[in-house]
Amino acid sequence: MPAPRERSSRRRRHLTILFSDLCGSVRLSSTLEAEVFADLVRAVWTVHERLVTALGGRIFDLHGDGILAGFGHPSPSEDDARRALDAALALHASTDEIAALAPGVPAERVRLHIGVHSGQVLVDEGPGGAGLSLFGQPVNIAARLSDRAEAGETLVSEAALGPVRRFYDCSAPSALQLQGVTAAIPCVQVRGRRRPALEREPKYRGSIRRLVGREAEMAQLREIFSPAGLRRGAAAAILGEAGAGKSRLLDERLGELAPASPAAEVPSAGPRPEIHRGVCERFLGAEPFQPFVQMLRRLGPEAAQDAPPAERAALDRLLAPGASGAAGGGVLAAAGISAEALGIDLMSTAIAGVFARRAAAAPQ
Repeated sequence: MPAPRERSSRRRRHLTILFSDLCGSVRLSSTLEAEVFADLVRAVWTVHERLVTALGGRIFDLHGDGILAGFGHPSPSEDDARRALDAALALHASTDEIAALAPGVPAERVRLHIGVHSGQVLVDEGPGGAGLSLFGQPVNIAARLSDRAEAGETLVSEAALGPVRRFYDCSAPSALQLQGVTAAIPCVQVRGRRRPALEREPKYRGSIRRLVGREAEMAQLREIFSPAGLRRGAAAAILGEAGAGKSRLLDERLGELAPASPAAEVPSAGPRPEIHRGVCERFLGAEPFQPFVQMLRRLGPEAAQDAPPAERAALDRLLAPGASGAAGGGVLAAAGISAEALGIDLMSTAIAGVFARRAAAAPQ
């Protein structure tokens, strides 16, 4: 009987590749003490692993102070490129944190340059499944784009950017001739996220066409989210098949409530409400309170301002789930609260309290 055929440990996958590198690492290594530079490299690794994995990516390789990450393994998804670009922007914003983890390194000397490209690569488990490696031209292109990026820049190929361009502020496209790559690579610099005006361009559809045929639904939303409804608290669930226009409908009402131009006419009388957005992302799995965590993180320190000790501890734990309890440990001890007591009910109360306090402080 023939021996069973050994299953191949190699698979071809379409991935979005992110290559990030520390700027001026040679000069840093020659001017810093070896221990300080080692702390800096470790800090770079630590922050990259946390931010990349939080957005559903995976670190595949460490090249000294350079990081090779991929999005789309083991399962590709339609938002791989968007997650990679969000990770790149988050990494650029984390340089102060990296410097704080490496005492003795001036924060202004910690900068990254990043390249992003998409394509078919070979994923190899390695001997005995010891670790995953990536092979293929897309890996080389991402690394070369990183080389060409200036400090604080992200260069992304048109192949990776595709239709997610509308979510970002991008430079004009250009074709770069990269070392070791025969054809010029069309690419752009991604400078940040784009925040379109609600009444002109819905976040998910990118359409500026007038909404028609939804008069009854819009009347319901206007009644629910009227000034009186907002003062007493209101909720609405919009249900429908994929592509039916749920986000477009909601964007239309939000655009009426908070138009981009302060001089624009607001159909409903009353003060302009604050609008906080959050979404449930597949790559975050079952992370509790996903949409609300996104809103609270955008608020920053003011989210926990004036919160009772127990609620502040719950918010600290909710907003730093990977901090091994360190983020909320001091507050927990000072308040005499056990970690087990921070259940779903207290977290729900803490989240509601944040927005209740903001509503109470807003002009009536």
